[in-house]
Amino acid sequence: GLSFNDVVIDPKPEDTEKPVTATAETFDNLTYILKIARKKAGGDYHVSFAVSGEPPRQRVAEKGEKPEEKERSDKEFRAEEGLEPVTQVLTGSVPERLLIEEDDLKFWVDPYQGLKTGFYLDQRTTRRKLRHLIQPKARVLDAFSYTGSCAIAAARGGASVVCVEQDEAFIELAKENARVNGVSDRIEYVAGDAFYWLNAKADEGAQFDWVMLDPPALIKAKAGLTKGRQALHHLLVQSLKLLAPEGELVLHVCTYHLLGLVEEIVRIAASSQGLRLQVRDQWLQAEDHPWILQVLASRYLMSWHYARC
Repeated sequence: GLSFNDVVIDPKPEDTEKPVTATAETFDNLTYILKIARKKAGGDYHVSFAVSGEPPRQRVAEKGEKPEEKERSDKEFRAEEGLEPVTQVLTGSVPERLLIEEDDLKFWVDPYQGLKTGFYLDQRTTRRKLRHLIQPKARVLDAFSYTGSCAIAAARGGASVVCVEQDEAFIELAKENARVNGVSDRIEYVAGDAFYWLNAKADEGAQFDWVMLDPPALIKAKAGLTKGRQALHHLLVQSLKLLAPEGELVLHVCTYHLLGLVEEIVRIAASSQGLRLQVRDQWLQAEDHPWILQVLASRYLMSWHYARC
């Protein structure tokens, strides 16, 4: 695939006082389809890419393919800067569905309505870890499962998985992904709000060997820090209630302002349930979504693997 190392934004000369920022994580590549998102005002002036090796169009042409580029700059960040949402095909024709491959797994991707590029490419490290860690016949809960990629990784190893996802369109795509990977019989789907579902199942005394927790960004700004802490604490308390003895928890946090507080929040939640947790592992987003030390927000996704002890 093509690798974007950096994004350089050059504002108009007459507007140099306006802050302009962009991060590499807004650019993802799906096979030969490049999807672009401009979050900030500066991106509407000029964007140039520093690409590993040759320019993407040239590399695609050498493979006998036509470049297909789509822009989906429709996030709320644009409204904050007075910008209208923009969704357009820049070159070629981008299909409504793409079938991509990751290792020996296949996934259908919706580049028009899906989150980010339509697939969490930055969670590749997690999926590979899960396939080595989760044992056959394990009972797995995948909360906020999106299109089921982590659930499918677990199910391919023989686990039985319950996926909880609020968006029914994502559940339908997850079912298609399960079928194409031959694991439909190992995955159960629940259409509902994971916050409430976790509460209900904890009250019922349900138990899982693994709980995978991947909530969306809980807050958008530092001003909401207290609210974000409370929301994550609540999710963790209910998730820990569902962990069987010797059960294991995989937690993903993409809320930038909470990243430095996660271990404290987990410790408090575990203590409230009288549990001791061992930290088995910790990792960042996949390496092709680099953490640039001088770009603070480029460390935007962190994952932890905990086990009851």
